[in-house]
Order: sequence, then structure tokens, then C-alpha cells
Amino acid sequence: MAIRIKTAETAKELSDIYKLRQQVYIEQEGYFTDHSIDHIIDKFDTLPDVINVIAYKNGIPVGTIRINKDSDIGLPCDEHYDFTDYRQRIISQTESEGLPEPIFCSAGMLAIAEDFRNRRDLLKALFRMTLNAGETWGCTHLLITANVKSASIYQRLGFETISEPFWSEEIGEHLVALASPFDQVSDWARGPFSDKEKLLSSFAGRFQVYLADAGTEICIEGRSGNEAFLITKGSVDITRTDSQLNKSLHLATLGEGQIFGELALIDNLTRSATVTAKTNIELITLSRDIFWSKLQQDPRYLKTLLKTLAYRVKDANQCASLYAHANHRDRLKFFFNKIMESSIPSAKSPGHWLVRITAEEFARMANTSVEESQDFLATLQHQGKISVNAKSITFIGKQAL
Repeated sequence: MAIRIKTAETAKELSDIYKLRQQVYIEQEGYFTDHSIDHIIDKFDTLPDVINVIAYKNGIPVGTIRINKDSDIGLPCDEHYDFTDYRQRIISQTESEGLPEPIFCSAGMLAIAEDFRNRRDLLKALFRMTLNAGETWGCTHLLITANVKSASIYQRLGFETISEPFWSEEIGEHLVALASPFDQVSDWARGPFSDKEKLLSSFAGRFQVYLADAGTEICIEGRSGNEAFLITKGSVDITRTDSQLNKSLHLATLGEGQIFGELALIDNLTRSATVTAKTNIELITLSRDIFWSKLQQDPRYLKTLLKTLAYRVKDANQCASLYAHANHRDRLKFFFNKIMESSIPSAKSPGHWLVRITAEEFARMANTSVEESQDFLATLQHQGKISVNAKSITFIGKQAL
């Protein structure tokens, strides 16, 4: 299963959003009982500084959220709760610290189809897109009013509860007011994307988010493609068919913060390798058209891309040379260092780094037997350099062989 999350740009996408709100709020939740129309839209959808985000699965809308920048008529959340005291407290605080005047934004109109409400990755991806929009506005504080049943979600993200539950006659539900410094929430949502040197970080508001289950083929060797991908959660396997050996070779496993498919940004050639989701994944995608549009505004982005491509070409040449000429021991060492590069910090053990890969998968990557792979890993484990179990390798420190 794959889900794409994007900023709504067309009339159809906006119509899908308004209808999804109606489906969720009225048909499924029983709110807004005085509404008899087949869509929900309000005055805040018509303002210049509003962005609606929508998620599609197989062309069917399954999730949406909205973000507004403060305006002369206030924010949508001001319709339900008086944030004056909170706003004044933040304004006084920034003035005393000599900081610029705060910019308040409001996220809301979150609607997720009933069958998808247990998908935390979908909720996070919707917020990722929303907060990225707020970042382009220079937002400093985020204000929301939430259903009391969903308030705990926002509290776990660090939102401060600034009111007791109160009844909304219009909605027909108890709400609670919450607020948070924008950076606190955006740091959670961005993950590896918080690194401003990443290739795609220059394309705020222009990318999409792609969610896929383990086993999904993201790119297929020999087929056309026009997107590059940044991994924000999970990992992928990259394989290529070797016609001389008449077999599929495992070239790499990439993890969070790494990029693939970037060659599609500058040419119309077919994909040179197959990329398959190794785990459930979240990707940020950037299309060729958007890349070139941005490049015309600032050619410096091409320099960043060319650096990435140069590294990829060098890496591919090393792999080809190793497959053709190196002995099994050298191949194991090379690919051991490669998977160590893609490892992520262990949540349980500081100073340890984790990559989800089995001895069998490691053997295919290095083009060796499983027995050779197991013996190699067992030796390193005995030396105290790694810890191995059936599903992963943990690096005790990150020191290349």
C-alpha cells in the first residue's frame, strides 16, 4: 500500500478536501449536525495565507489538514477560544528578550478517514507537510483547538494545554485550547529533514511525502522516473540486474537521511536500479519539473545535486570493481562499512548504531555465501565491535574496518 501526501493545488484537490471533511466530521463523527451540504468549507479557506494538505491512496482522499497564518480576522482557532492572554504573554516575552515580533499560525481541520486512523505515519506525514508550510511563513508559535478525545496526541508532541475543556455548540463536542513554540513541533516532524544541507531542504512547500509498506517497489530498473527521494523513515534495498552474471546484485541498503533516484532530476533515462522498501517507509519526493523551476531561480542548487551524483557514480564504480575483482573478504569489509554508514542511533543504547539487515541479506549484498557472511560477523562480534541478532546488526561505535 502506498499513500501520497501533497499540498492541494487544483480545484479538484480542494473539492476532495472539503468533501472528506464532511465525510469524517458529519457522517462518521456526527459533528456539525446543522450542516446539510456535501462539503465543509469556511472563510479561512479563502484567505491568501492558507495551505491545505491532502493524502491520497490510489486516488482516493484519506487524510487532510490545514494551516493558516495570522490575519486581520484572526485564526480559525480564535473562533472557539480567546487566545488573547497567551498571545500577549508571548509578545511580552519576545519584547523583553529583544526578539522579532512573533508570528502565530493555526493548524486544524484535521480529518482522517476511519480506516486510516491507526496510521501514525499518516498523521505525522500530514503534520510534516503542514509545518513545512508554516516554516516558509516564519511562524514562531502554533495555536490549536482540539477535540478532547484527540488532545493527548498534541500533548505528546509538546503542546501546552492552556484551557480547561469547554463545549462548542457549533461542533457539538468538548474542545481544549493548546499552544506550542513552532520549532518544538517542527523539530519532531522533520526528523532527518532538519539538516538544512540536505538536497531537498531548499524546496520547502514544493515536495510531496510518500508512505509505503515493506516490499513496495519504489523504482523499477528499466522503467521511466521523474522523482528523487529522501528517506525520512525506514530503509530501502537497491538492486541491479547483472546480465553477465545473469543474477540480481544487491548494491546497497539506504536508511534515514539518504537520497536515491536523484539522476531522474536531470535526465529522461530509465531507472538504472530497482529500489524496494525494506521496511515500512516514509519518503520525501521531489519532481524534475519542480527542481528545474527552482534551478532557474538559483543555479546554486545544481552544484549540490552534482556533488551528490558524483558520489553516487564513484560508489557505483567501486561496487562494480569489487564484484568483478575482489575476494569475498574484501567485499564483506566494503559492504560492512557501507551498511554502517546507513545505520541509525540506537534508542536503547547510547553510542550504539543500528541497521536492520540479516546475515543472509548481508551475504547477498557482498555476493558471498551465507556461511562466509556469518563467520565474518561472528568474528567482529567476538571482538566486541558489533552485536548481531536474527534481524539486525548493532555497531558498538562507528569505526570503519
